[in-house]
Parts: sequence; structure tokens; C-alpha cells
Amino acid sequence: MHIKRFKARNIPEGLKKVKKELGPDAVILSTHQLRGKTGEDLVEIVAAIEFDTRDDFKKRDDRSSTDYKLLDRQLQEIRDTLSLMFASKRFLYQIGPEKELCNLYTSLVVQGLKEVFAWELVQAITRDTGKSGEVNNEESIKNRFAKALGKRINIVDPFRQNGQGKTQFYSFVGPTGAGKTTTLAKLATHLKLDKNRRVSLISLDTYRIGAIEQLKIYANILDVPLRVASSIQEMAEAVLELTEMGSDYILLDTIGKNFLVKEHVHEMLEIFEAFPQVRHLLVLPANAKDTDLSAVIETFKQMPIYSFVFTKVDETSTYGNIVNQMLRFRKPVSYLGTGQRVPEDIEKADEKKLSRLLLKGLT
Repeated sequence: MHIKRFKARNIPEGLKKVKKELGPDAVILSTHQLRGKTGEDLVEIVAAIEFDTRDDFKKRDDRSSTDYKLLDRQLQEIRDTLSLMFASKRFLYQIGPEKELCNLYTSLVVQGLKEVFAWELVQAITRDTGKSGEVNNEESIKNRFAKALGKRINIVDPFRQNGQGKTQFYSFVGPTGAGKTTTLAKLATHLKLDKNRRVSLISLDTYRIGAIEQLKIYANILDVPLRVASSIQEMAEAVLELTEMGSDYILLDTIGKNFLVKEHVHEMLEIFEAFPQVRHLLVLPANAKDTDLSAVIETFKQMPIYSFVFTKVDETSTYGNIVNQMLRFRKPVSYLGTGQRVPEDIEKADEKKLSRLLLKGLT
């Protein structure tokens, strides 16, 4: 859907502009009066067309395209919520007298979990309870909730195997400030010290000031090789050298940019298309807004994301955003970053941990 605003002296003039630019199939979304720069009365018309049929429409920038996709997703979620609520009168009547179930639903929504997901989980608890179980026991509800959540989300350990003697590659991608470099350092330490694996590092972040210096410090502390690559050729040379050195794992730190702009993802794809063996871990800040996280993930859908890693879990008091992304995009999560200390503040994700976070507000 293509949305555009038109300003005119009056509505008939505005409608002519709409028809001229968007065609006769355009839909008027809204109209309202406003003042021009010189104080004259104007009309603003917001119109949309479902499909782009003209060359001009194909020139929309990447950010606008992302906004439209996000808007479509939000509208779909609203439709799903309304549909679910209209279809759930009997269910609402059923849980009405059950204070604990009502508290559970309210707590989940307050935690930032989308209403549709909260309803589905509460309904799953009542189905699991059946005729034989009690629903007014708080501990029982928490256990059933953890079970219902576990059936709907996936947890994966990306380092479960080391490739039967083959070097494995992992990139850490994500928006600027998400904590990619720190997360890489934490996991590099874990792989070398706890698993006794041979680890090497490659930095692709020649964009951010101080990024390479930060990674050099970690590499020196761990006594692991570090290479810097700013092109496909340099990347290939680094991969070949580190593989021949017998590395079990090669971890790649990537550029930190505004990935709401698809062009930045395309730049990264140009390098990684030549290295399909790389598994991409999408690092996301848990304290970001739900809409912002969804928009970032939308731009990264061009890449084969292996799993999510959520950082800054300690910097938020609501955790629904984490589960929203897992349910919305059907991607697993691997790790949760719980602080800035390297290497201590990271832990493997699991269903029980996520369940406890979501139920923090339940009394």
C-alpha cells in the first residue's frame, strides 16, 4: 500500500491532485483543515493506493517501505485482536469468575505482551486444565503458563556442536548500540575458556569509531587472533587464513548502523552472500520499543537469521517485547544479555527464564 499526503486550497482541488498522481483507484484515508506558511487556509488529504503501478512509486525510499510493512503488520494484529475478542465471548464468561486467570492476562499485557498472544496463552492454560484441574491455584497457573509458552517458542544453542572438526562461522548483526561487540566478547570467552575451543575473530566494523580498538582489547585478553576486513576480498583472505590455523569457531563483528534503512542491510548482504556458511545471530536490545524491534527485524528478513540474542535485559522492567518477536517472526532465541560485565553477564535462554520474566508482575 502506498500512502501520500496532498495539500490544496480546497477539497475538489485536492481530489484532482489525488486522482492525477495515484489514479482513480486511490482511497481517501482522511481530510482536515490546516494553515499554510503564510496563514492561508488549506486542506490536507491523506490518500492511499493498494498497488504501485507507476514508475514514480517504485522510487520510494527504504525507510518508507519499512514503515508501510510495519503498518500493515500492526493493522493485521489489530484485526487479529478484534477477531479473537469477538470469538471469545464464551471464554470471557468462563474466566470472568477466575480472579487468577484475569490477573494473569492483565499482568501479561502490562508486561508488554501483545493482547492476541496473551489471550492465546491464557486459553491454552484453560484447555490444559480441562475438567479435572483447578485454575484458581496460582502456582499451578504459573506451571501451566510455562508449559504453554514452551510449546510456542523455540530455544536453540548455536554452539551445541562444533561441526565435526569443521570451522563454524557466526556473525553478530543488529542495530547500533545493541551490544554486538560485547556479546561477541562474552561468547568468545565462553567458547575458549569453558569449552576449550580455538576461537578467532574478524571485524567488519570499520565504520564506527573505536570499534576495532575495543575488539582488539578483547582479543588480546583472550589471546585469540583478530583480523579486519572491509571488502569481500579481505574477508575471504581472513577466512582462509584463520581456517588454516585450525579455528573451531570464527566470530564476526559487523557494522553498527541504522538498520531501519534497508540499504545498510544490502551492504552487509553483499559481503555475506559470498559466505553462505555463516550463521547470523541477530542482537536486539530488550529495552527497545516493540514497534522498533519489529521494524529492525523486518529489514533483516533478507538474511537467513539463525536466532535472536536479546541484550540489556537488566535495563528494562517489561519483557513482553522479547516474546512478541519470537511469536511474531517464529524465530528462536539463544542468549539473554543481563549486564555489561564481560564475560559474566550473559546466559542461555530457556522457557522457564522467559516465563519467570513475564510473570514478574503477577501477584
